[in-house]
Amino acid sequence: MEKVGGDGPKNVEEKRKWDELLALPPQGSEVLIGGLPRDTTEEDLRELCEPFREIYEVRLMMDKETKENKGFTFVTFSAKDGAQRATEELHDKDHKVL
Repeated sequence: MEKVGGDGPKNVEEKRKWDELLALPPQGSEVLIGGLPRDTTEEDLRELCEPFREIYEVRLMMDKETKENKGFTFVTFSAKDGAQRATEELHDKDHKVL
């Protein structure tokens, strides 16, 4: 019996897109960390945040003209609990987690 109005993919291309969407981290798994020194690197941020949970993505905001970081970053964890742990652990440090 065929499903009418089903939510699943209908062909190979739709299945590929469906799988990509399902692989994305859940909403609420991203944190904003501000007050960073201008010489902070993505590697520094990964070392800082990896103990909390697997990192999906680090987006260090850079100035287009000077190529220096702007002092803040977005870190996306593979799960919400990583963002929660990072917020709890980093909240009262020199940098700010929002």
